[in-house]
Amino acid sequence: MTKGKKLSLTELKRFHVIHQEIDIEKLPEMIEKIKSEEKILLASVKKEIGTKIKNEREKQGFSLYKLARMCNMSQTLLGNIESGDTSYTIDSLIKISDVLKLKLL
Repeated sequence: MTKGKKLSLTELKRFHVIHQEIDIEKLPEMIEKIKSEEKILLASVKKEIGTKIKNEREKQGFSLYKLARMCNMSQTLLGNIESGDTSYTIDSLIKISDVLKLKLL
């Protein structure tokens, strides 16, 4: 709040409600919970993307080695992407989707 600024009754009620709903003592715990949930969600998304890449690679008859070479990446990296065990760049995802002719969005 700005010093000397007068709040309207509505603003004062909103300020009071917001500060009642959040227990400042529990804020660090709440932040850690959110971070944990984000990690779980990200792992799930990476696993899902990796599974789709692997399924499409196999459907098109590419070996892991061949697709990795075509995408100019190591076989290990591609295997880790397919298993959801690594982080990767958007550029890597674009290379894979271009070779497999997959639509990203």
